[in-house]
Amino acid sequence: MSEKYDVLKCVKNHACELIGVFDNRDDAEKARAEKENEITDENIIFVVVPPRHLL
Repeated sequence: MSEKYDVLKCVKNHACELIGVFDNRDDAEKARAEKENEITDENIIFVVVPPRHLL
């Protein structure tokens, strides 16, 4: 079972793309926030996905 947190870039009505894998939630959230600040397109969101056993 993976203990990693994934960060996905998702475009509304389209697929998501994996942009990073992190060992802990804090690092994943920091990366998500940094990416969100770089993008102005409201159709693009960044999502942190926790390890499956935490869902």
